[in-house]
Amino acid sequence: MDASAWYHSTVAASIEAGVISGRGAHELASKANITRAEVAAIVQRILKASDLI
Repeated sequence: MDASAWYHSTVAASIEAGVISGRGAHELASKANITRAEVAAIVQRILKASDLI
């Protein structure tokens, strides 16, 4: 991921919070399409972190 991208700080914070992870040990794939299963996993992590589930 390009460090000068407008979304860099938000993505970095999301990784630190454990909300998102890469597609491998060293790949984020920030320009790849996201699947419904990946969206569901992200939403679940957000809800758990917020103590909503």
